[in-house]
Amino acid sequence: MFLQGDTLCWYDDNVDGINYRKDVWSFKTIITGLYDHFIHNVVLTEASEKFGKAQYIAGEGVMAFYHRLSRYVEWMVRPPDRYTFKKHYIMQLLKGIFDYLLSKEITAEYSKMEAILYHARKAEEGINQTAMWYDTRHIIRAERLAQRMENVPKRYIN
Repeated sequence: MFLQGDTLCWYDDNVDGINYRKDVWSFKTIITGLYDHFIHNVVLTEASEKFGKAQYIAGEGVMAFYHRLSRYVEWMVRPPDRYTFKKHYIMQLLKGIFDYLLSKEITAEYSKMEAILYHARKAEEGINQTAMWYDTRHIIRAERLAQRMENVPKRYIN
């Protein structure tokens, strides 16, 4: 048999033992019973832990973070209320996005999730645009410097 430890004990007690509860067990009912007894609670606890530890990842974006949190909430037996969800979402965003939301008076207490997402996306787009402009400026400056270096006589370059 492939079961061992606690799972084998459960199988012996419930399916194959003297005090078993059901007369007929199908493969499906055995697997469901094992899942309900061992895996179900672990998965639910894991979802709560993942929700609590979830953080915004800049490479994924604000919408991916929202969907990840929503997925964890779907797995929970006792999902957080709307306020707790919104507060956790806002508090885990980048400081620049967080500051932008506050400047627009977007808070977990008074704002709908749609408004939070709209302004968070707007702030993220602004941050990404600014980063792109800085990168472009840096490239342009480097090209200009390279052009100037070409015009400098070789004896001045080490």
